[in-house]
Amino acid sequence: MRGAVITGGRSPDRETIARYTSGCSLCVAADSGLETALDAGVMPDFVVGDMDSLADPSLLRRIPPERVIYACRDKDETDTELALALLASKGCDEKILIGGSGGRMDHLFALRSLFDRENPPDLWAGDESLVAGIGSLFSCKGIRFEKGWDEAPGLDSDHACFSLFPCGTGPHRMTSSGLRWPLDALDWDSGAYSLSNRLVGSGGELLAREGSFLTVLPVRSEPVFVR
Repeated sequence: MRGAVITGGRSPDRETIARYTSGCSLCVAADSGLETALDAGVMPDFVVGDMDSLADPSLLRRIPPERVIYACRDKDETDTELALALLASKGCDEKILIGGSGGRMDHLFALRSLFDRENPPDLWAGDESLVAGIGSLFSCKGIRFEKGWDEAPGLDSDHACFSLFPCGTGPHRMTSSGLRWPLDALDWDSGAYSLSNRLVGSGGELLAREGSFLTVLPVRSEPVFVR
């Protein structure tokens, strides 16, 4: 079952939010993510958080009171973590995080750290980039780039590149085909990564053989996720 968390910070455009929330069985807004959700025409099933960054608290009246879950401001988990935990408790085994770009650097690092821990999101859609987790921690094992994956409106070929970073514990091993810089021989566990890689033909593939990886792509691109 797929679920989505919409959090605060900069987010994708309305069409992209609709794309990633369509087909979701459950949508949870984390604090000011409620504003993002409603602006995009998405009515969340739950709202979670201490509500300290919600500019207009009156928006909460649009949500049934029993579906607004308040948290103490002095808590160990972030509002986003609480929202992801709620998805997991409701049976969502595939989780999409929407928003969270820009703003404070420490908040950005905290979101990145989610991918190294229990209950990570499978996808993170920010305002410009899509972070896709592949490998043992996530619901997909690889990514296939087929003809037209980079032909979304406003996305030119000069920006149709992707980067890869190891996450979680090692060892890490990946195989690839059709890339300008192949990944098979990289020593990921010694600090290697692949920055701004691209295809050399009409298609290619990434497969995580050991460990897990984060693939950073243009948010409007349409690769195929290999389950």
